[in-house]
Amino acid sequence: MKRREAREVAFKLTYEMVMTGAFNPETADSLTVGADKESREYILAVTDGIAAHRDGIKAVIAKYARGYGVDRIYRTDLAALYLACYEIVFTDTPKAVVANEAVELTKAYSDSLSYSFVNGIIASVIKAAESGELTADNIGAATAEADNAEAETEEVGECAACGTESDNG
Repeated sequence: MKRREAREVAFKLTYEMVMTGAFNPETADSLTVGADKESREYILAVTDGIAAHRDGIKAVIAKYARGYGVDRIYRTDLAALYLACYEIVFTDTPKAVVANEAVELTKAYSDSLSYSFVNGIIASVIKAAESGELTADNIGAATAEADNAEAETEEVGECAACGTESDNG
């Protein structure tokens, strides 16, 4: 399996994560049947990385999707952006290759005009990564902040029956 095909499988798995909230190991198994070891390792490394840094990557997308809330972005575009942002920040894949592949995936799976929107966001992400403004540490910190906020929400929740705050901890 060529890297382009492996990236398309990673895109499909990322799309599933965007739609359902999680990666499905059964889907990964079915999409990687017949894939060589290197391709399978790439696919699993990328999808595991996206899952681990999902909130941080989402924050990056939100920052550069000027005028668009993440909830307004087509899910196929969002999958391409998650994949591209992860590869730009966490892998050694040439940034131009990542941008080109994301645009091609968007052209193939999304609206006919979406590729320019996706390309614009990716260009901003590349610029931020090259300037040192965006690093793996930044995304890791954003992910940790989101995890902490989620944990605090779980500790102090609202009583469903009466609408008052309760300490679940």
